[in-house]
Amino acid sequence: MLSKLYDKWEFIDVTWGAGGAFENEDGKLFFEKQLSVRYLLDNPEDFILEHLPEKSEWQLLENPISKDVFFSTEMENKRLERIKL
Repeated sequence: MLSKLYDKWEFIDVTWGAGGAFENEDGKLFFEKQLSVRYLLDNPEDFILEHLPEKSEWQLLENPISKDVFFSTEMENKRLERIKL
């Protein structure tokens, strides 16, 4: 999601920043609240690693990437590097 704050477009993903789904001992999934500011006001170069807007102009990148690049091995390596795997 993009929000305009102080005349500047900013990326905000309140869903990914709210928590996650986990499995309990019975194998049932449950949602656990875990606030993460990682997805709040993220810079475009990092946000593009996990979010691909349908319209390239909303990537807010100087050089927007294609769908093929987004799903490439190079981008997957960058995603793994970001989460330190």
